[in-house]
Amino acid sequence: MADPFTARRTALHARLIEALVRAFLGLPDWRDPAPFVAVAVPILRGAQTAMVGLTDAAIAAMLTRALRTPVAPAALDPAPIIDAVRSEVTPEQAYRRPFDDLWTALHEDRPLTEAVELGTVRLREIAETDLQITYSHAARAALTRSPAADKVTGWRRVLRRSESCALCVIASTQRYHVGDLNPVHPGCDCEVEPITSADRHVIDRALLDAASKAAEDFTGSYPTREQLRDVLLSITREHGEHGPVLVDPRHRFTGPGDPPTA
Repeated sequence: MADPFTARRTALHARLIEALVRAFLGLPDWRDPAPFVAVAVPILRGAQTAMVGLTDAAIAAMLTRALRTPVAPAALDPAPIIDAVRSEVTPEQAYRRPFDDLWTALHEDRPLTEAVELGTVRLREIAETDLQITYSHAARAALTRSPAADKVTGWRRVLRRSESCALCVIASTQRYHVGDLNPVHPGCDCEVEPITSADRHVIDRALLDAASKAAEDFTGSYPTREQLRDVLLSITREHGEHGPVLVDPRHRFTGPGDPPTA
């Protein structure tokens, strides 16, 4: 059975993408992004506001269970968290990007249906990334501003899928400082779980073995537990717009100087 927060978070992602895609496909034409952007940005902000509230409540519930005493939510203000999601890029700029993909496809003489589909795919990626990063920022804020913040010593990355990708498995073996953002990658649904001063949790052997096998695919050699941290550093990059992201070290990483993605 899925964790209640996981289920709500998944449903929120689905509702946001459904609403944005419906608005995009419902346009009479795709010559001018302004009408779509005017609709998309308020929808996005509403979903982000909901994500901040859900995350705040989820972190409080986790701390309540860990400390065995009631812990109230941090009562986070969504505005500064949402504003920090894309660094200096505005939502208005980001949600013009599906049109750039669509126009580029048309310039390449692709059929309109194919061009619209490419724009839709880009839109889904942008919306998914925005909510992922909103969750990362909200989780950090909830941990640092919680009434029980003095009991929080760090956090761990929790795998939620029955089969998680190699990047997430490796990242889940480490403990993180409270001030660290959860690195994201497209389609990731990992969650942040606080570590408290009362926590005696030890990462299980099976997870370490799975992470080492995943790291072997990237590096060509089976790493020790100590070397896993070096592998994690090799798969974590700082994106100029999104913050920390997980990337396959065998692939070229797109940095701040490259054309924007999601």
